[in-house]
Amino acid sequence: MGFKKEYKNILFVDPKGDEEAGGFSLGIAYLSSVLRSINKTVSILDLVNISNGSPKVKLERSVHSFNPDVIGFSIQNMSFKFSKNLISFLRTIYAGPILVGGPEVSLRNKILEEIPEATIAVIGEGEQTLPELLKHMEDGVNISDVDGITWRQGGKIIVNKPREFIKDLDSIPFPDFEAYGIRFLDNYPIITSRGCPFNCSFCSSSLGRAWRKRTPRNVIDEIKMAVEKYKIKMMQFFDPSINIIPERVIEICELMLQEKINIPWVAYGMRADRITNKLVKKMKEAGCKRVYIGIESLDREVYAGIEKNESIEEIKNGIGIAKDNGLQVYGYLIMGLPKDNFEKTMRSFGEAEKLNLDVLSWASAVPY
Repeated sequence: MGFKKEYKNILFVDPKGDEEAGGFSLGIAYLSSVLRSINKTVSILDLVNISNGSPKVKLERSVHSFNPDVIGFSIQNMSFKFSKNLISFLRTIYAGPILVGGPEVSLRNKILEEIPEATIAVIGEGEQTLPELLKHMEDGVNISDVDGITWRQGGKIIVNKPREFIKDLDSIPFPDFEAYGIRFLDNYPIITSRGCPFNCSFCSSSLGRAWRKRTPRNVIDEIKMAVEKYKIKMMQFFDPSINIIPERVIEICELMLQEKINIPWVAYGMRADRITNKLVKKMKEAGCKRVYIGIESLDREVYAGIEKNESIEEIKNGIGIAKDNGLQVYGYLIMGLPKDNFEKTMRSFGEAEKLNLDVLSWASAVPY
């Protein structure tokens, strides 16, 4: 595949998924930061938070006004069909490389067959892959040795060697939300780790089973940057399981207190079996208002099949500790797991009602 030209202007498209979806893509924000650090010009077409008007018209305007050298789509499960249709339209008005990435792309084995208009798929983390790919393209070098991509060569689809996950997360620049056109940000999304060491059968993690963590000081430095730069009012921690090592969360909280970071925050992923009184008290002292705990099912036969490596009793105990210490607790349950049926789902719902949760959310299992 020959390119050999400068790829200076990069347009990212953040496609709409669920109608109620909102917020900004951390994946795109990280990639924007990395690319701007190597003197690329980045623009983001935000179709998630700005939903008025025709997406196709807005995409066509972006192509004509920004004149991108490369266009990249970040695709999640709920936005797959929307993205597929929009990329099909894009190919009628744009001849350059179209890249696809994101969780859904990493989890589908035949993504370029499903989206025939796309040129290259970036599999897994893109912070190292994308700069290397662009450099190869600019130099006219064959991209067959760029780990972590799937691409087209003539009529064939080539799957390159997988890229190893990034071990040193502190080496990645902090996410850049300026490319979204943001000067102020009320709710700041942040992750302190990637991957998850557990093997829950219902979870398809595009970031792997190898858990990699940022240092507490690096996390605090990002928070201080966000306070100064975006004047944030709330923080949202999106780790799959932030408290895999409870002592690490306690250290982050102690640094928040030392640095006088007086901003409320919520944790979207907590392991119930690793919730302790000491942890929750320190989290609350450091500004935590709410935790989200995955329950999945309270039917014992269904729960036994999901390999979560914690017991229903531990889940109930962890929820109780968080509630007793004055935190709001939101619980997640899943319908349609193996061996589930209507009666078991209703039984699970009845048991969940007894837990005194502040909010109970349901999702449907999506098989891959």
